[in-house]
Amino acid sequence: MFRLRCGQWLLATGLLLLLSGCGDADVQPTALERVKEDGVLRVITRNSPATYFQDRNGETGFEYELVTRFAEDLGVELQIETAENLDDLFRRLNSPNGPQLSAAGLVASSGRQSQALFSHAYLEVTPQVIYRNGTPRPSNTRDLPGKHIVVLKGSSHAEQLAALQ
Repeated sequence: MFRLRCGQWLLATGLLLLLSGCGDADVQPTALERVKEDGVLRVITRNSPATYFQDRNGETGFEYELVTRFAEDLGVELQIETAENLDDLFRRLNSPNGPQLSAAGLVASSGRQSQALFSHAYLEVTPQVIYRNGTPRPSNTRDLPGKHIVVLKGSSHAEQLAALQ
């Protein structure tokens, strides 16, 4: 039930994002019109268990399932591209002939708002600090300086840590 509702919500949000105006003879076609005209929805994602991966049965993952249903509803072919890292994902998404959509579990942040349009979140994520057992548990951000902290380069977590610094 949750997956169906998320799929329907993503479909509606995707349609709203792709629709960018009313038809005028001098107006360029919308992104949605170009997708339908080309017959292909090009999506960039990351290879990860929560978004997209290949197993013995083929392509799968939550984000993959959502965009598959979106492409089916549009009646177009789905082409998936994977990015090596988040910087590569945004670079390719913003290239002139890049993918039209990203489905990569991205978190909207002030730094990313200038790089992409974000839909409404369908999932809330609360950042967590994981620490080694046997060491003092950090209880707030003041406990973090001097600690070895690992986050994904280009992630919203990296932005948050930079802001705290």
